[in-house]
Amino acid sequence: MKPVLLFFIGLTVSSAAIAARLDDLFLQADRGTFFVEAHAAAALGDADALFLLGKAYHLGKGVAADEDQARDYYEQARTKGSARASHNLGLIELDHGNREAAIVLLNEALERGLTMPTLYNLGRAHSPPDQAYAFHLREPIDSAVRSGDYFTRAHAAQPNMDYIFQASREYLRAYQFAQHASSADMDGLDLSSMRARAAEWLQKGIEQDHGPSWTNYGALLLMDGDDAGAYAAFEKGAAHQIAVAHHHLAKMVERGQGPALQEGVNAREKALFHHEQAVLLGVEASRSSVRTLLVEQLMSETDLKALERGIERLDALRGEEADFAESVTSPRARLAWGRFLERNRQQAQRLPKRTAVVRTCGFGWNEPHGSAYNVHYNTSWRLVAYSSLDDSEPMGIEGRVSKSGCIATRALPARVLKLLDEGAVLALRFPNYTLPLRWFDTSKGIELRVSPVETPIPSF
Repeated sequence: MKPVLLFFIGLTVSSAAIAARLDDLFLQADRGTFFVEAHAAAALGDADALFLLGKAYHLGKGVAADEDQARDYYEQARTKGSARASHNLGLIELDHGNREAAIVLLNEALERGLTMPTLYNLGRAHSPPDQAYAFHLREPIDSAVRSGDYFTRAHAAQPNMDYIFQASREYLRAYQFAQHASSADMDGLDLSSMRARAAEWLQKGIEQDHGPSWTNYGALLLMDGDDAGAYAAFEKGAAHQIAVAHHHLAKMVERGQGPALQEGVNAREKALFHHEQAVLLGVEASRSSVRTLLVEQLMSETDLKALERGIERLDALRGEEADFAESVTSPRARLAWGRFLERNRQQAQRLPKRTAVVRTCGFGWNEPHGSAYNVHYNTSWRLVAYSSLDDSEPMGIEGRVSKSGCIATRALPARVLKLLDEGAVLALRFPNYTLPLRWFDTSKGIELRVSPVETPIPSF
């Protein structure tokens, strides 16, 4: 969780009446009078006027935002002892990623008597970046501890849940870094006391039922090997819609960690639920897992309404990855095939009482079906019937494509005709494709012919 940035500070009480007046004028919508009086006071070297002019240019209040102009006014105010100018110059450096320069300026503001929000922003400035390597960790450890200490001082000066959380987060990070540190990096550090300090401040957040604190407490317990405790803490975080808590729960379910699932609860569905919530709340690390789990679930789904809802969920989770559209091809094909079967059942007609055979061509090298599906002379085939998405029945009739690119059978048995009457789809299953058949009432009897090209049955 990123801290709420405090970009600029407000005014402190000034003994000079001009400071209070300029403060009031700065806050008014019409700042014409403010600039007239502020420039006049600044010309006389008034530190408050110089600071407020810097702030006006910094915020773009009454003038176009101009950081260089703001810096100039701030520097002039700083030379006259303005703690507020030191503070805001420190924030500018911090916003530009110049942590060391920011710390110097913020410490100057603190020494000049500006306690808040300087303590909070010193906590931000000391917060180390996440570590990509598991060595040379002493400085990040020390920085995280210093950061936490400033947040605790900020909370003592001005009690605030965010300060509690930021302190606990930094102490937890220091403990996490220390877990991977070398013995040289750990010289003089007590791992157990570091854990205790992180737990103490996490507990302060938990006492206020703070979702992010519950989540980080779960991470601490997970490091301890307390899977049941971690799972319970992550559930508290997830109840507050904390994305990372959902992600942790999903991973724990996948690894078989935490308490046993309730009877009747499918572990894959549970993991999918939490991964999906994590993605919707912003955790990209769960996106590929959602895609895999949801597609697998849909590929065994036989209810068309559930398939439709599942595809809608996939669409809602669509990211910017170029390959995501391809990942929903199979569920979409399954839905299209299911709808085709349903229409076929609804539109089923009883066949005329005549002999029925398969008689269809077009499977030569240069013929439509042969070219489209790599089917040609001597390719094997078998006749199958589909009554539902997961119900295919071999008819016990098979053969090979003739030299003329055709397929012909003897009269089909009564079982095949009964399935056709019920709306089943008959198909020719080749090594690489399965092609549906349609029946036609001809002068020679009922003939089953292959459907047009581009209507293969999906392979599931």
